[in-house]
Amino acid sequence: MLASFRADGDALERWITNDALVPLRDEARVRLATLAGQVEHEEAVRVRVGAGESVCLRRWEPGKLAGGADRYLCDELAQAADDYFELERGEERTVLVTHPERALDPGDFEIRSR
Repeated sequence: MLASFRADGDALERWITNDALVPLRDEARVRLATLAGQVEHEEAVRVRVGAGESVCLRRWEPGKLAGGADRYLCDELAQAADDYFELERGEERTVLVTHPERALDPGDFEIRSR
């Protein structure tokens, strides 16, 4: 899965490409925040993408999001995709790892950060 923001003139679009063989149904949280950590805007975006498809999930018309050199946009899906997710500075997350057929041992997976 590839998620990206795209500028269309002065408008901004949120696109997603699903390279998996199954449809993706989820909800993303999109957040505009300052580099100091103040959240300026946050909203939930419904994600419905067929297998092998790319779609525009959301479009913000000019003036809806206040951009600036001290701001950034980020988003996260409710489900982690490709065994990867981002954490913002100071953010914590509890991750539950399960297998549909058997119990897991600590040696069955690895946790890394970069």
